[in-house]
Amino acid sequence: IYYTDKGWVFQWIEVDDGLIFNTYDIKEMFSALATVNCKLIVINSLYGLPDIDDAVPRIIFLSKLLKANLDFKIHDFYAVCPSQHLLDFNNKFCGVPANPTHCNACLKKNISAYWASTRPVHIAEWRNTYAKLFDVVNTISFFDPSSVEIIHKAFQIDKSKVKINYHSEATPLAGKLLRLSTDLHVGVLGTLTTVKGACVVNSLATYIQKEELDISVSV
Repeated sequence: IYYTDKGWVFQWIEVDDGLIFNTYDIKEMFSALATVNCKLIVINSLYGLPDIDDAVPRIIFLSKLLKANLDFKIHDFYAVCPSQHLLDFNNKFCGVPANPTHCNACLKKNISAYWASTRPVHIAEWRNTYAKLFDVVNTISFFDPSSVEIIHKAFQIDKSKVKINYHSEATPLAGKLLRLSTDLHVGVLGTLTTVKGACVVNSLATYIQKEELDISVSV
């Protein structure tokens, strides 16, 4: 599923048979998938779909029709909130407040949600649709234990469905403690955006300047 200048395209490609199926209609896509002998349905994300309330029942029906297992991948937190990186209306990480009234107040002002024109007024409306999906999926794949903790703040999930697949088995570890004998220089790698901590780095630089510390920051 991908986006073009003409709208969303749902493409089904089966390399072995040289079959390419293209449609702009989600109903037609599910009708075509219903004819496939598929035993595993992997959902990487529902991010970007204009009507999740319509898509989720179709996915559930399709899995039952094909008797296929469902594997939902947690790449972001779109299931928890339309602001998939959990940035509140001040562009700060919210951590998923325990009181849903905080979420409801934020939703009214939060423009970071992808489909801002169709975002719900109550967070329960948004999460209920995903809760129905999580009730029937066989596996919910996480890539870090911290993601499990965040999802559990919004959903009650059977432990048997949780599977953690690290992006890499090789975790780099510091071989020894670095003892600084020269000036400290902080390096930030990669594209720096609000989601990736631009505000944090900016606050650090401001603090260093205010305190007149001999520390450099490079992005």
